[in-house]
Amino acid sequence: MTEPVPALTPFPASTSQTENPVISVCLTTYNHAPFIAQAIESVLAQQLNVSWELLIADDCSTDGTAAVAASYASRFPERIRYRTNEHNRGGVSNWLHALDSAHGSFIAHLDGDDYWTDPLKLQKQLDLLQQHAECSLCYTNAVLLSDLPHKQGLYLNGSIRPVHHYDQILRQWRVPLLSSSMWRRQAMPKPWPEWLWQSLFPDVGFFALLSLKGPFCFLNEPTVAYRIHSASWLHAKGTHVEKCLNVLDLLDRLDKLFAYRYRHLFNAHRADQYELLACHYLEKGNPLRFARYLARSLWYHPLRSPSALRRGYFRFKHAAKMLLMPSQ
Repeated sequence: MTEPVPALTPFPASTSQTENPVISVCLTTYNHAPFIAQAIESVLAQQLNVSWELLIADDCSTDGTAAVAASYASRFPERIRYRTNEHNRGGVSNWLHALDSAHGSFIAHLDGDDYWTDPLKLQKQLDLLQQHAECSLCYTNAVLLSDLPHKQGLYLNGSIRPVHHYDQILRQWRVPLLSSSMWRRQAMPKPWPEWLWQSLFPDVGFFALLSLKGPFCFLNEPTVAYRIHSASWLHAKGTHVEKCLNVLDLLDRLDKLFAYRYRHLFNAHRADQYELLACHYLEKGNPLRFARYLARSLWYHPLRSPSALRRGYFRFKHAAKMLLMPSQ
């Protein structure tokens, strides 16, 4: 299948030093003027014993991001390939086009509002992937940067095996952070499935596709600072209901992708999304839709774990409180 939008602005040709790099770093950005310099500097600070390139893909920023990125590209032409789109194409299209333009045998990603904190991040991941030839991807832990007290600390706190399959991700529903990840270019599908272009959560589908080519290895070290803020791409896309429905569609596609061998795990996540929808319509005072989505949630996952029951209790308690709150 072909890309559902017109072709994006191409990247400039590689220089002799980056024509056949071992590692390509794809940095995608849109209106990240306060953060982009720190992100680029964290890539340039990487200490590597192999050749590498940096691709900066700007999706027609309007806040000065392009000027900062272009300045770095002019200063480091032997290292950086930069392009900005003539029109905004959307985060998924901008990202996948950058991946298709990378020349490295290994690819790492960095969002323009995140930055790497460990100058040996890429080298450590390269070493692990070379040691574990069966693995398609390596990811690390990260530090959360947020003004919200409940979203601080480490991104991953659970017990994760150093080498594991996708079912562990489904059990914990803690998808690897893209800005912490490096993978083999040969593990990426060609062409990209059409549904990936339409997803509000393309990283979830992307990691599922990579897992078909081999397990993942995990480095439990925080090598990335991950920003959580209201201007991020995910916060700007879709209403609460649209996001839930988009996740449900994605779960159906991934369930089929894995030939239904993880159906019980996907059903638990389906139930969670229907529970979120039920809480939403309870809060909005719509009893018919509340009952409809609550019934679907219970049908997909009737036997809840204690933690799931506690989560549901507090969700419905909050929704009922919002329903009864007098309007301003």
